[in-house]
Amino acid sequence: MGVEPAWKGDTMKSESEAGVRSRKFFWFLAGSLYLFVATGLLSLWRLPAKEMVQMAEVNLEKRPGWSLDVGAAGVGWLGSLWARGVSLKAPWQKERLQFSQIDAGPSWWGLLWGTPVADAIFLPVSGGRVEIRASFSGLREPRLGGLSLEASRLNLMELAAAAGLPGGRILGQLQGSGRWELGSRAVETWQGAFEVSARGVVLEGISLGGLRLDRLGMGAVELRGRLEKGSGILLLERGRVSGSDVELQASGQVVLSQRLSMSRLDLEIRLKLAGQAKVTYEEILDLMGYRRGGTGWIEMSLGGTLERPRLVPKRG
Repeated sequence: MGVEPAWKGDTMKSESEAGVRSRKFFWFLAGSLYLFVATGLLSLWRLPAKEMVQMAEVNLEKRPGWSLDVGAAGVGWLGSLWARGVSLKAPWQKERLQFSQIDAGPSWWGLLWGTPVADAIFLPVSGGRVEIRASFSGLREPRLGGLSLEASRLNLMELAAAAGLPGGRILGQLQGSGRWELGSRAVETWQGAFEVSARGVVLEGISLGGLRLDRLGMGAVELRGRLEKGSGILLLERGRVSGSDVELQASGQVVLSQRLSMSRLDLEIRLKLAGQAKVTYEEILDLMGYRRGGTGWIEMSLGGTLERPRLVPKRG
């Protein structure tokens, strides 16, 4: 039998020692991570959730027209905060916005990678679901760096009341999604896209541009747009309404401003009425200057700003 070289035995011994050191290092890291997470969770579970909610209610109600009521609140698994029976009122709202439950908390993987991320789920009393994920840049002075939103089966009547739209009713359900990256406070660094759709949309007793709509079946509504980085311009790629009473197409852009309410609108709109809506409203629109062209469409332009939009008949 041959005799193994001495160097071979030394090599095997060094490899074995290296494996032991690697395993020890792995368990050291795993133990440190466990202690870090466990300590953080214990700290979060001891958070005075009720006191924090009461402080938020008091601070918000110091602002004119604002009020917040929370039925119950606490700390859930993995440090998430939950609240039930939430009611919020803003100065511009006709009715309070109500949620059966709200869950919000940090994304632990995001924190471990040095990018703070917060997730929130909103369940409106009227039905539907809204999920929001916000990412922040910087740990010492966090600033909003990204935002994504998913919404499903939202009641349009509830949204209209929350937005403070005057009079009437808006029936239907809405769903949509959007993702935005905010490089800095300058709108030129923003980029993202959105898509929104609604079904069964009906307007009842709504006044638009001086024209009162007793009832208008809008059916399906689709909106899709994108914002390219460096442009500061939001492009409306698809805007369409297809219903029993009206058909509408829209395209154009919104030039964003640092103060979003002052963003400039530059949209072209084509409208075609049908059925009873054509009999009721087309003559009134004609008197207002909105006349049908040779193609059967009423063409108009939407300008002004988000704060003060201006709809005028399209010239030429």
